[in-house]
Amino acid sequence: MVSQPHTGNEENPNNSTNLSLKVMIQQSTGKVVHAQANKQFVEFLFSFLYIPLVGVEHLLAGSTGVKAIDNLYRNTSDVIDSKHFITPDMKKRLTKPTLPHGYVSKDYIFPLTEESLPADYDQTSNFSSVKFPNGRGSYLKGSPAYHVADDLTVTPFCFASTLSSLKEQEISISDVKEVEMQIGLKEALSILKASLTSSTALTDALLTRKSLKRPKREKV
Repeated sequence: MVSQPHTGNEENPNNSTNLSLKVMIQQSTGKVVHAQANKQFVEFLFSFLYIPLVGVEHLLAGSTGVKAIDNLYRNTSDVIDSKHFITPDMKKRLTKPTLPHGYVSKDYIFPLTEESLPADYDQTSNFSSVKFPNGRGSYLKGSPAYHVADDLTVTPFCFASTLSSLKEQEISISDVKEVEMQIGLKEALSILKASLTSSTALTDALLTRKSLKRPKREKV
């Protein structure tokens, strides 16, 4: 049987990592307008681009919502016996991968491990982690704050452009409330899953169905 999505610390050395996120919610619809994020949260989002497809399947326990790939992963993991693979380790490599060394940021949340440096590694080696020889680093430099749209479009934060965006969407400032959220592993997995199939990833991942209901209007 396929395991449940990861919610504990497992292999993750940073299992206590929580990221802060200021989420702007349109009160009349209960949907995310945008989020104001720090560098750490954006680095977390960028890590999606480095996780191999099988890594996503492993994290979400074969329930990504991409049906054919889910079927392929589940069959490899649960149906096809190890004796049918060319080596005993091959099945594990196809169902529980490691990330290339040096492509994991220091604020990484997900319980995936990275490759170890080769024993003969030195600073002159042509290896993928020359940038991060100690294993963890940063993807970004510069702007300390970013604007993250509901569809995960990321831009450097600018208050003027935020107001302009509200105006373009015909959303009144009085209809927007700010909520500060803590993003841990559970929320991180929800965002990852929503990002695969939804153009409203933050709303789908972070807000409950109840919060999405339009509030009842008072009778006049």
